[in-house]
Amino acid sequence: MEKRRADLTAMARSGAAVVAIAIVGAACSPVPVGRSDPSTSAVEPSATARSEHSGATSAPSVVRTDPAGANASTPAIAARTTSRSTTSSSSSSSSTSAQRRSTSAERTFTVTVTVDGHPRSAIVHEPASSVGTAMPLLVALHGSSSDGQALEARTGFDRLADRFGFVVVYPNGVGDGTNAASGSWNAGQCCPPASSAGIDDVGFIVELLDQLERSLPIDHRRIYLTGHSNGAMMVQRLACEHAARFAAIASVAGTLGIGRCAPARAVSILEIHGTGDTNVSFSSAMDSLADWRSSDGCGANAHMAIEGSVTTRTWQCQHGADVESVEIAGAEHPWPGSRVAAPTGQVTSTAIDASSVVWSFLSRHVDTG
Repeated sequence: MEKRRADLTAMARSGAAVVAIAIVGAACSPVPVGRSDPSTSAVEPSATARSEHSGATSAPSVVRTDPAGANASTPAIAARTTSRSTTSSSSSSSSTSAQRRSTSAERTFTVTVTVDGHPRSAIVHEPASSVGTAMPLLVALHGSSSDGQALEARTGFDRLADRFGFVVVYPNGVGDGTNAASGSWNAGQCCPPASSAGIDDVGFIVELLDQLERSLPIDHRRIYLTGHSNGAMMVQRLACEHAARFAAIASVAGTLGIGRCAPARAVSILEIHGTGDTNVSFSSAMDSLADWRSSDGCGANAHMAIEGSVTTRTWQCQHGADVESVEIAGAEHPWPGSRVAAPTGQVTSTAIDASSVVWSFLSRHVDTG
C-alpha cells in the first residue's frame, strides 16, 4: 500500500488549478475543472486521428442535435431510432438527456446526466442486434488527459459490441477546459483535476447506470467495467464501493487508488499490465491484485500459462469469483494492441489484443446473486 501511495503521489504532482465546470451547447467534451494526466503523461490522439480510426464524418468533439426535438418528453430509449433529445429525472435530483450523434455510426449517441447540478456526458453505442434483446453493458473509462471518444478509437470496443451484441458506454471525466480530451477521474489519490476537486465520479457512474437500465434493454446480470490507467483506477474504486452492481471488472495499466477496499461481495477482476510500465508501476498493480485476492478469499495457488512474453495467472476464489493477471514482459503503459499511435516516447505492445482479452474475460461472468 505504501508503494501504491508513493506512485500515486508522484503522478498527482502534475495536477493544476481548478476552474469552473460546464458543458456548452452540444459539445461532447469532458466537464472542465483542472489539468494534466499523471497516469498517461501525454495527451490522447488528436481529433483527426480519432476520427480516422472510428470512421466519423464530422468533427469528433461535436454532437449535433435536432432542434425540433430538443424539448421532447418521450422516453430516453427513443434516441435509438430518432434524433430527439429527451429529459428525465431521478430521486437523486439528477436529470438525463439522450442526443443522437451526427456520425456514420447511426446507433451511437450522447447521454447527458446532471448530478448535483453538474452536467456530465457519455457516449453510448448499441449493436445492430439491439431491438427487443436484453444485452450486456460494458462501461469503459478513459485514462486521464483523455475522453470517451479517444478511448473508443484506442480500444475499438464499438466493433466488438457489434460483433458480440453488447452495449458499450464511454463516460467523459472532468477536464481542465484546455481541449476536448482532458478528462480525469477521482479514483481516490489520483488523478487531478477530478481528485483534487473532490468530484463525485462514483455518483456520476451510478446515476448513469440507473438511467441506461431504465431506457435501454440492459441485462442487469451482465454489467461490466473496464478502464485504462486513471480509468482503471476508477474501475477498481467503483468495484470496491458498488461490488454488487457489476458481474466482473477489467483493469488495464491500473492500480487501486483508495486506502481501504472492502467490497460487499467477491469481485472477479482481470488486470492487464506491462512489466515495463513507468506510469503506473507493475509492482503497484500486483500489490492491488493481492488485495483483491485477499478480499475475494482466493486460493493460494494460481494456474499459470506462459505464451511468448505473456504470462497469465488465474486464482479461483469464493462464490465463483476469479482473479486473473495478464503480465506482458517489457510492455509499457499504452493499451496493448491499440491501432492508435502511442504517445511520444512510448511503445504500444502488440503481444495481445487487450480489448479482445478484456471482453473474453468479462463475458464469461454472469451475476447470479
